[in-house]
Amino acid sequence: MTPLKHRLADGLKTRALWLEAGSPAMAEAAVYAGFRFLLIDNEHGPASIETTAHMARAIEAAGGHPMVRVAANDPVLLKRVLEMGITSIMVPLVNTLAEARAAVAACRYPPQGTRGFAGDIRASRYGTAQGYADTANDALTIMLQIEDPIGVKNAAELAEVEGVDMLFIGPYDMSGGYGKLGQTDCAEVESAIDHIRQTAGRVGMPLGTVPRDGKSAQDLLSEDFQLVIAGSEIGFAMSALRADIDLMNPDWL
Repeated sequence: MTPLKHRLADGLKTRALWLEAGSPAMAEAAVYAGFRFLLIDNEHGPASIETTAHMARAIEAAGGHPMVRVAANDPVLLKRVLEMGITSIMVPLVNTLAEARAAVAACRYPPQGTRGFAGDIRASRYGTAQGYADTANDALTIMLQIEDPIGVKNAAELAEVEGVDMLFIGPYDMSGGYGKLGQTDCAEVESAIDHIRQTAGRVGMPLGTVPRDGKSAQDLLSEDFQLVIAGSEIGFAMSALRADIDLMNPDWL
């Protein structure tokens, strides 16, 4: 069982960090700074598949647990990330039952899924991990992002899909779906989030999200969210850089 899946099973809360820079060094540094759970963002970040693998190595070597958000709900993208040894996967913009089932199937070996097999991959320690394919399905943590009104409407169906470990709410894109991009505290978004929370609660499905207007990471972790990913290495670096600049005489710059 992966560290994240174990924490979800035990009902523990997890604060994680976004990695947007595509930098193995920054990923490694973030673990040494104290973050144990880090999500490499392949949807909005620049990291290639090779860079993502190097970031995962850096995180693991420092004692952290790497997660990856793939660029799209695509079986090829999912397979390549899984084969590098990533076991905690986030799939963006999942709206329908068919899309949810397809995401899970792409991550699982037959007969539970459709993932293709290759022997000499990092996930199987380049073929030296005996029985890898027999245990790989159970090791996964699959998170589906709900970030559109269609996904909100279908939340009950998404929460019932076997193999889904978490519904992850994206309030910013959700606000755009309601015609109020960036207004993450608008009535429509708050109502949608409440609907997902109630739906997930009825079936015991863990929930994750990001901070939104009026809700900090601490607020959300004190509620019923088990995973909150807040801040990024770029964001923290920019804050520190701006704070230092503010102390400077403008004539020195």
